[in-house]
Amino acid sequence: MHTLAVARHGAYDPVTGSLTDDGRAQVMALANKLELVARGRNILVAAAASRRTHESGQIIANQLGVPLETDPFPCAAESTIPDAREYLDGHAGEKDLIVFVGHDWHVRTVPALFVPGYLAIAEDRDIAFASSAIVDCEHRTVVII
Repeated sequence: MHTLAVARHGAYDPVTGSLTDDGRAQVMALANKLELVARGRNILVAAAASRRTHESGQIIANQLGVPLETDPFPCAAESTIPDAREYLDGHAGEKDLIVFVGHDWHVRTVPALFVPGYLAIAEDRDIAFASSAIVDCEHRTVVII
């Protein structure tokens, strides 16, 4: 894996857990941006196990023309780092772009597996709906889009 995109789901209805119309539009806009990153790459799109992350992941996967892999690791914040590392290492050789759709704490923590010092930068940052951290794992750099 050369590149990792850790994306936050779109805006959602707190009662149903489903994306709102605005949330779907936000995720589609992100999917269009990710399409530029994805061109010519062997892609995996995965989503955490919640309704809003699954719906967001499906929109992105459809736009990128690949199936969505669901439930790669639990949503619980305390299990994110070790589970994410194991999951990503397991797919590193077969994919050169992994798009993972999760929650704000995924965008805050998972890139730190590859970019030293990222946690200090991200801990106070507001992670907007349908934003993504694009991590160049080889050069250990990150950009938030």
